[in-house]
Amino acid sequence: MVMERYALVAGERHMTRSWIVLAAAVVLAVLSAAPARADLVLGGNADLSLTGHSLGGVLPNVGGVGTTGNPYVYAVTGGLNLGVYNVWTNTNNNISFTLDLGDNDLTGTGATGLSTHRNPGTSAIGQPSGWIKIINPGTISIGAIDTANDGKKAEQPQYNNGGNVTIGVDTLADRAGDVRISSIDTRNTQTTVSGINGNYGTAGKVEIYSNGNVFIRNTAGTAGSILATTNGTTGTGTRAVYVKHDGSFEGANVDTRTGAISFLQSGNIEFNGDAKADGANGSFTATDLLTSGERTADTAARGKITIAGYVDVLVKGNVYTYVRDNTQLSGDVSMTAANDIKINGAIDLGTNTTVANRGILSLTATNGSVTLGSLNLGQVEYAKLAPYKWTYIQTLTGTPGTVLRTDSGKKVFKAGGGTTFTQLKSVANPANDGGWLVPGFGNMTADKSNSAATFGPAISAGVNSTVDYRGLQSVVTATTGTGGAATLSTIATIIEGGASGDATVTEAWRTRTLAENDPTTGFLVSDVLKLTGILSGDLYVLQMTYSEAAVTALGKTEADLGLLYSADDGASWLSAGTGVNMGAYDTAYIDYGNVWGVDTNKNVAWAVLDHNSQFAVGLVVPEPATMAFLAIGGIAILGGAIRRRRTV
Repeated sequence: MVMERYALVAGERHMTRSWIVLAAAVVLAVLSAAPARADLVLGGNADLSLTGHSLGGVLPNVGGVGTTGNPYVYAVTGGLNLGVYNVWTNTNNNISFTLDLGDNDLTGTGATGLSTHRNPGTSAIGQPSGWIKIINPGTISIGAIDTANDGKKAEQPQYNNGGNVTIGVDTLADRAGDVRISSIDTRNTQTTVSGINGNYGTAGKVEIYSNGNVFIRNTAGTAGSILATTNGTTGTGTRAVYVKHDGSFEGANVDTRTGAISFLQSGNIEFNGDAKADGANGSFTATDLLTSGERTADTAARGKITIAGYVDVLVKGNVYTYVRDNTQLSGDVSMTAANDIKINGAIDLGTNTTVANRGILSLTATNGSVTLGSLNLGQVEYAKLAPYKWTYIQTLTGTPGTVLRTDSGKKVFKAGGGTTFTQLKSVANPANDGGWLVPGFGNMTADKSNSAATFGPAISAGVNSTVDYRGLQSVVTATTGTGGAATLSTIATIIEGGASGDATVTEAWRTRTLAENDPTTGFLVSDVLKLTGILSGDLYVLQMTYSEAAVTALGKTEADLGLLYSADDGASWLSAGTGVNMGAYDTAYIDYGNVWGVDTNKNVAWAVLDHNSQFAVGLVVPEPATMAFLAIGGIAILGGAIRRRRTV
């Protein structure tokens, strides 16, 4: 039977597949016994909308199998460019449809890209909006996804629901490529009508399945929000928004707070950056994470925010899970990263009551560290810090007590000096002792007076046999004086090392002198650290960052670098370790002592040391000790270290 077909107005066909794959696809299409689907024309003056059997005012071929009933299936060839128009389901009928992109792209510049928004007014009782499914997608680059519900009917408000929107299917071959959406809105803003609360209506859910990056931002690059603020009475146990992909995520606020109406529950928002289950390979970046209870006399629960499957997690703003009074329930916030977690803004998990209704903040950096911009210990009773290595707190207020929980033996470093060690409580059992709150270094000021013997203000930290050197870190964030080279914002970290007794470790910084930065005589590619207080005989590993731009300016390569030390106020510099470059650091290396390496992926140089000195990253000059090391069997030792590195 010959079918009448309608061609979609679309962007240019993408030529991303080989002709062999394209020919195979054509053969499969001819031989397939799958139901026929109608191709459609998107009118240039109308949104893509379902009213009866029409889409954008164009009737599909009613003789095609799968095109005459609800849900309707529409096929796309060559991709679909919405322009300034939208895809939306009719709000007076629960008509749904599937848009089959045939592995092509969906693009658009309109404010709203996909909408199942439930509108107020004359909508019929018991007729929720239909759903939209996008299958076989390529890349997605559109406006907002809007599944909100602000419909109202005095007789039966609970049936006025928004429809779901789904992009892709959770299988490797059926997920989308990169996805860009300007914002996601799954709010429920129903109001009380004739004395009846609108608390039974729900907004639609949004699910995104992608094999690439997901960016919540518009075409101008402005980050957008994900809102799941009031998702119906069953929202706390279900996902309002689920993003499962394999790459990086970027967005603004992630918000599950309740809205204007009491008793409306919020839905959960979940992110999984490892859809292929082959290990994290992207980062997560957002502005604020908000699950707090903002309304008084409101027993509604806020949804949870879960972030997992990423290499690093960065929250550029705040994390709020507090509640206003004891009638409220806040949602939990959970972040797990393969490496580092960083929160730049304020953290407020507190309440003005003693009732444990506030949400729990759980931070787990599996192989990295946690850095917090500020922390008020009076507002974090339900925080769990379980980093693999350590936690840094730049600004710490409040009185330490039983309010912060960590894994047993872990250390939490606060910026600044002092020698007070406060024991924290266990994550697993708050009645047991956990880690230690210890002084660290944090942000520091470097001297810039062009003097190799003058350093900026020093900061000290106490250590002992329980609280050792490991984790002490400082970073150059400011300079004082003029005349020297500009700062390289170097970070120095003691990544291994146990203290044999009580000691006070002191750090201070200077920038490079002009001679050390001169392209003809220069040899340093980091700021200069002065480290004192390490006890005699104690082995430790110092790691310092370096600038690739500074390496290039000297006309050298990263293969020429190493950690250097100076025992005479910078008059001369020597290699901090002997032997060959061992690359990235492994915990087994500290057993050998005096070894060193450069990790060019992380732009850091390290060495196993046992003394105090000035340190910097610079150009290494081979020493006679190198040949002696190899001649007396250093190769065998190195081989053992490398074998360990591969198996640790």
